[in-house]
Amino acid sequence: MVSVEVPRITQTEDKTRWSSGEFLRPDIENGLILEIGANYWPVFTWSEATLEKLRSGFVYFNIDNYEQHSGKVKRTGLGEDILGDLKSLPIRAESVDEAWVSNVFGLHSRPTDKTREFLRELSRGLKTDGRAYIVEWYSPRNSIWLQSEEFEQYGLETEEIFTQEKLLEFIDKFGITQNVSKHLKPGSIPVNVIPFNSFVIVLKKISK
Repeated sequence: MVSVEVPRITQTEDKTRWSSGEFLRPDIENGLILEIGANYWPVFTWSEATLEKLRSGFVYFNIDNYEQHSGKVKRTGLGEDILGDLKSLPIRAESVDEAWVSNVFGLHSRPTDKTREFLRELSRGLKTDGRAYIVEWYSPRNSIWLQSEEFEQYGLETEEIFTQEKLLEFIDKFGITQNVSKHLKPGSIPVNVIPFNSFVIVLKKISK
């Protein structure tokens, strides 16, 4: 067992237990969590469910194609930063248990050659029972095409889409902090006027 200081991202979390704790030493055999372009907010800083997996010994990799972002995850002691191209992810085939892609597709209002190649790479990397989570909190208007995309052409299929009131189910399931979800919590604003039509798509690999 190794003791790791878990970073606090704000002073106001009242749901997620951000505290020092005992972590199993990371081992790829326990599981691999892959994130694309975590930037300042890796998934383990806003999802308690993911943080619990790191406590149980999962390995976490953040892949980013911007060198200036490198090192931010490593400094937390909870994972590694890898400089890589989204069109050729530096991972073994069928090695990823859980992949997170947050606010990556919002730059384009339709699929591009690059996004198609990336989705194929995502499929290649996922284990048969793995899951990929496409999260669009901040810029979903451009990426609304994802909700009707035929992911089968990439070797993936949609397991579930969380929109509007169903987003609260996703937030509860993953123990998401106020930092990301305060505008989606009951009582903050009516669910039917959740801003920007935020959504989450859960993908799984098509069994051959």
